[in-house]
Amino acid sequence: MGHVNGVIVDVNNAAIEQMGYRRDELIGQPIIDFFASGSIGKMMELLRLPTFEAYELHLIRKGGEDRVVQIKARSLDLNGEPARVATMMDVTEQVNTRKQIEELVRKKEEERNRLMTILDTLPVGVRVTDTSRRTELTNSRLAEIFDGLSPPNSFDDPKQHKAEGNGPETILPDDMPLQEAITRGSRVIGRVFDVQRCDGTKGTIMVSASPIKNDKGIVTGGVTTAQDITELRKVQNDLASSNSDLQRFAYVASHDLQAPLRMITSYLQLLDSRNRENLDQDSKDYIGYAIDGAESMKSLIRDILDYSRVNTQGKEFLPTDMDLVIGVVMRDLAETMEETYATVSYGPQPTVIADQTQMVQLLENLISNAIKFHGREHPTVEVSAIRKGNVWQFAVKDNGIGLDPKYKARIFEMFQRLHTREEYKGTGIGLAICKRIVERHGGQIWVESELGEGATFYFTIPIRQVPERASPAPQKDQVHFRSQVIE
Repeated sequence: MGHVNGVIVDVNNAAIEQMGYRRDELIGQPIIDFFASGSIGKMMELLRLPTFEAYELHLIRKGGEDRVVQIKARSLDLNGEPARVATMMDVTEQVNTRKQIEELVRKKEEERNRLMTILDTLPVGVRVTDTSRRTELTNSRLAEIFDGLSPPNSFDDPKQHKAEGNGPETILPDDMPLQEAITRGSRVIGRVFDVQRCDGTKGTIMVSASPIKNDKGIVTGGVTTAQDITELRKVQNDLASSNSDLQRFAYVASHDLQAPLRMITSYLQLLDSRNRENLDQDSKDYIGYAIDGAESMKSLIRDILDYSRVNTQGKEFLPTDMDLVIGVVMRDLAETMEETYATVSYGPQPTVIADQTQMVQLLENLISNAIKFHGREHPTVEVSAIRKGNVWQFAVKDNGIGLDPKYKARIFEMFQRLHTREEYKGTGIGLAICKRIVERHGGQIWVESELGEGATFYFTIPIRQVPERASPAPQKDQVHFRSQVIE
């Protein structure tokens, strides 16, 4: 395309095709009339400058279609008149593609900035790497946690990746779990490392790691999270020490209190037997009250002792046949069942990985409670077990007096009673012991009940793998029955 002073003097067929006009519609017309208003400034430069290279202008084709063209121009002399020869190339698709790429880059940058904002607000350090553990992304909290580590904090093979900015001999504490997660292709949770900093202080860092996989399941990198748990560890240690002191106190106090109580009971009983004929009825009653009080105190001390022993003297978790456990409970409660005409029935029971002694204690407390809090009818208790996901859910259902749902949480607390000792004997610790046993096994315990409509106590025991070198489970033919009715 050629023009003189901005007026088109000639066009070739390619220009005609690009512009969409006939030759006679173009020749003699000002060139700026065929371009969008936003391109007029650059077009004026094209007319003024001696050379004009690679400007992108918006050409308006016949019919109004806007196309982006790249124009290059040079000056020449046409019969004594200054003229220009310009070449046009339609770059609309390239420009659109470039804009799409720029928009994607902009969005990616926005997403990255948003991600970094989120990561920087997290209370844990985060690190993203490739499969060689070269860092691709970290947040500011990670730098705070790892800053000032005193070499050598060699948590990994020194020949492997070293963290930039942490000194030539410093290995990030997350390298070991990260390498394991990438190699195994599975999560590594809660690895704890003791570290020392340059200022001489010591600390504790907890690290977890996970592999990053593509849509085909191939590991392409890894991500770690790190948390400074120095203060938390200190609090845990202080709490553990405090709990240990309290448990020792409860154990010693319980033992020391039982001896004088036995003496009081013995002398009261001796006084009653030797002088019974010489005592009036009030004196006999007073002695009886004193003996009952001493016996109640002994029961309370024994229950406190049992409560303190749940965690401190618990036995190893081994395969435990719950059929046999219920059999032992039935023998222990035989006298109580006979006195109350109680019926206890149960279906097939599973074998769980648990402390067998505590399972006996747990079921004995729940079944004896079900018998004790009976209504006018003879006590009927049903024990069942079903598998729910990764746990066994047990239920102890009775036909007793039930309880108001608003007390469902309270009854599992220490010394919480819904009835007076005159109505129902007990120390108010039995269900607290049950709760502690279940929680030691990693389960949960709760009750569903309505006043006057009986109650069902539920508890769960997680399904675990059989421990290595575990003793074989007892044979079921040692004790085996499905229900027991004593009348």
